[in-house]
Amino acid sequence: MTNTIGIDRVLFTADAPYGSMKAGRQFFEQMPIDANDKEKIAHLNAERLLGL
Repeated sequence: MTNTIGIDRVLFTADAPYGSMKAGRQFFEQMPIDANDKEKIAHLNAERLLGL
């Protein structure tokens, strides 16, 4: 998916309260993604999008 839309357009989310944020975070941390890209997904893209 990131090959199509680009890593700068991906955000981390979970289906809380229906899904566990803790489980989602553990899954995310184990994914084989570059550390810089993980930072973008985890918070940098959202900060840019929301103007924070």
